[in-house]
Amino acid sequence: QGLVQGEKAIIHPILEWLLGNLDDLRKRAYLAKYLVKIEIPPEILGDVDIAALMEQYDRLIDDFKATHKESERIKLSGSSTAELRADIEAMEKEHNIVLKKIERLQRKVENVENREVVLEVCKELRVERERQKDLTSQKA
Repeated sequence: QGLVQGEKAIIHPILEWLLGNLDDLRKRAYLAKYLVKIEIPPEILGDVDIAALMEQYDRLIDDFKATHKESERIKLSGSSTAELRADIEAMEKEHNIVLKKIERLQRKVENVENREVVLEVCKELRVERERQKDLTSQKA
């Protein structure tokens, strides 16, 4: 009767619970619409066509469950796509920085005499440093 009369002492806790669990309740209401089993009397289920329809109905419910689970999994992984986008943007910025650095170094090297010889020596130095680094890591 208190609910019908609108007593605050009864309505407030109910509203608090409803509003506190709103997302879960929405999900339950959505799922209930599609997962309710239809009660059919056994004498009607004896009909072959009705029995086949019930089997199809059960399969469709199972398909819905699987699809819904996959949908929820994808929604939860949505945050990882945002992280990937941020990573891609950071990599693109780094790529642009490296390209600018290469351009600056190429401009510096253009005016150097015996440029090819200097580049070859630099390449050999880099290769030797990599070998030394590999040897050091193998010893450790």
